[in-house]
Amino acid sequence: MQTPASNTAIITRLIERLASGDPSARDESINRSCQRLEEMSRRQLNRFPAVRRFEQTGDIVQLTSMRLRAALESVTPHSSREFFALSAKKQREQLIDLHRHYCGPHSVISD
Repeated sequence: MQTPASNTAIITRLIERLASGDPSARDESINRSCQRLEEMSRRQLNRFPAVRRFEQTGDIVQLTSMRLRAALESVTPHSSREFFALSAKKQREQLIDLHRHYCGPHSVISD
């Protein structure tokens, strides 16, 4: 298993490749960040009990990865810090959308 510091260094190199126009770096950077996304998902789901009732950690990681991939098609982070901030933002957006889905006016949860 890689240390967080070595993973950050790898992400930094992948961001440099992405900035130079290598589209394969986008998917590789997302794949490299999946463990971190999974850890964040596990923590964040505790703050969204209604979502946790219906969704598993792996589901959140998958949905967040798709959002992150779409974001990376239009935005290129300048550093690993920006990349991780973007991934955290996309995960939070995903959780909020799921919360609205499960708890909103047309939700599957009844009062």
